[in-house]
Amino acid sequence: MLDGTPLVIPIGHALPLYRTLHPDYSANIGLIAATLARRHPGMRLIDIGANVGDTVAIVFRQVRIPVLCIEGDPYYARLLRRNMRPLSDLVEIHEGLVGGVAGMAMVELRRNVGTAAIRPVSGSGPGVRMESLSAILSTHPAFAAPGLIKIDTDGLDMEILAGALDLAARAKPVLFFEYDPGAGHAQPGLFQSLLCAGYHGLLLYDNIGRLIRHSILDGDAAISVAAQYRALPPGGYLDLAVFHVDDDESFRELAI
Repeated sequence: MLDGTPLVIPIGHALPLYRTLHPDYSANIGLIAATLARRHPGMRLIDIGANVGDTVAIVFRQVRIPVLCIEGDPYYARLLRRNMRPLSDLVEIHEGLVGGVAGMAMVELRRNVGTAAIRPVSGSGPGVRMESLSAILSTHPAFAAPGLIKIDTDGLDMEILAGALDLAARAKPVLFFEYDPGAGHAQPGLFQSLLCAGYHGLLLYDNIGRLIRHSILDGDAAISVAAQYRALPPGGYLDLAVFHVDDDESFRELAI
């Protein structure tokens, strides 16, 4: 049971340990969703890297909104479908790997303590089929204009985000994603592109979900975020939430 939602998880999944050690682990995504829902009736969430449905459980503790769960690992997708069956009136599921662009990519999925990480592989072979977010949304039209996009793929977060800039500029969702250069997260110029798309506020959380800094997105954002990352203990990473200028009130409320 996670925040009132029954979840079937595999043996060895790290979530129970994280919640035992840190009772508010990942509560930030629920708080962000609830804050946005108060200002935007009918708001929808896209959860890329949905795993077993834990984000849905955390969000639903705060607010019940429609969610599109996207999961690329067949094993976790099966668990996700089982866990979300009682919530099918609010939750849609898409099984597939999201990339910055559609096509075949030389990557592989590696499972470890309850998550599936995407890692590049060398050599020749058939590769793995990646889907663009825009193509996925064409089959889930109710989520064409989300209010919040959460990305947690352990390897492709910033690449996916870079490929979704057109959607970001049009729908202006809050963007919540992982920043971990040690896991291959690197996209030069991304913060500048977000700035050009109208994004303004930046919240930085540690990997437990604690707010450690808020700032305004500017030309020095990449340098500032990199400095915060280097200050983390070994094995740590950042979660970033980026707000469009039109959502400045939500940003300021959550920055307190």
